[in-house]
Parts: sequence; structure tokens; C-alpha cells
Amino acid sequence: MYAPAAFRISDPADCLALVERLRFASLVVTADGRPLAAHVPLLVERGEAGAVRLIGHLARANPVARALAAAGAPLPALALFVESGAYVSPSLYAAKAEHGKVVPTWNYVAAQAAGTVTACDRDRTLAIVAALTDAEEAGRDHPWAVSDAPADYIDGMLKAIVGIEVAVESLEATAKLSQNRPAEDRAAVTAALAAGPLGPFMAG
Repeated sequence: MYAPAAFRISDPADCLALVERLRFASLVVTADGRPLAAHVPLLVERGEAGAVRLIGHLARANPVARALAAAGAPLPALALFVESGAYVSPSLYAAKAEHGKVVPTWNYVAAQAAGTVTACDRDRTLAIVAALTDAEEAGRDHPWAVSDAPADYIDGMLKAIVGIEVAVESLEATAKLSQNRPAEDRAAVTAALAAGPLGPFMAG
């Protein structure tokens, strides 16, 4: 990942927190010399001795799932987590009126986890589906659980999907939030982006 020092998130705990916050990823593998990507929510699962896994599930018809089935073994993978970001107009900068030497840019936050992805068996897939559901339903007045649905219905759904685990070997993150601009400019950008997806990060 290209991450200049001004924007790099160096603390591994902060990188992992960003992954947990963004959650939705593009999972990229290579099969037969071609890159394949699946777009999927991934949940952080912490193991012993600091081990980190990302868990999720794919439709069996997904090309990434098919590549895993064909390989019959774990595949190198890269999970990319990116907030949609926002365009930053140079008209927000005080320097535009002073000398005009300003250009547009794009602010964003992103993380990437590299490792190997493995397909899971039925029982593990069910556990992953339950964990993802519980994480998303937490805080709702009437949270739904996998056990609320008829068992035969869930069993039928499980036949169409496969659980996946990404054993994370390296984790990087960046937050490009106008840190390299003067305080006056950054305040203007923060105000301009307050209502968008980067608002909480800019105010952070």
C-alpha cells in the first residue's frame, strides 16, 4: 500500500480497528493468471498469540469460491477495505485567493490485509453466518438470529454458500484527511465534508 508518512496508520491496533469499522471488503485472489475479486463483508476474529482472521462467506457460484474449490488449498489473498472518500476542491483553501497555487485532491481512508484464504466446511460456514449476523444485528430493538429461521431453510441456504477464512499475515492502513494542509485549510475541508462518509474521520 502506498501510504506517505503523514497519512500512514502505524499502530497495528488502529489498523485493525479501521478494518472492523469499515468491514466491507474487496477480496482479491489470482487463479490461472487472472485476478478475481469478491465484494463481501468480513468480520475480524482474534485467535491465540495475536493471530487475526477475517471471516465471511461467498456464493458458491462466485468466481473466487470456484477458484478455491478448484485449488483445493488456500490461496494468497488481499482484502481491501476502502471508505468511499470525498473530492476536495481547491476552492476550500485560503491559498486559492492568495496565489492560486492549489490543486484538487481526494481524501479517503483505506486498509488492506494480506494473507491466505481458505474455504470452510458446512459447520464452520454456519458459525460464520451466525457471527456475522449477530455482529450486524447487535443494538437493534429486536435482533434477528440465524436460529429464528427454520432449520431446513437455513440448511438449504448453506448449500449455496461457502464460508471463508483469511489468515492475516500483514495489515496496513492509511487515512488521507488533509493532514498535510495548514490548520485553516483543514478546518475548511472538515466543515465541507462533515455531512459525508468522511465526516466522522475528519472530525476524529
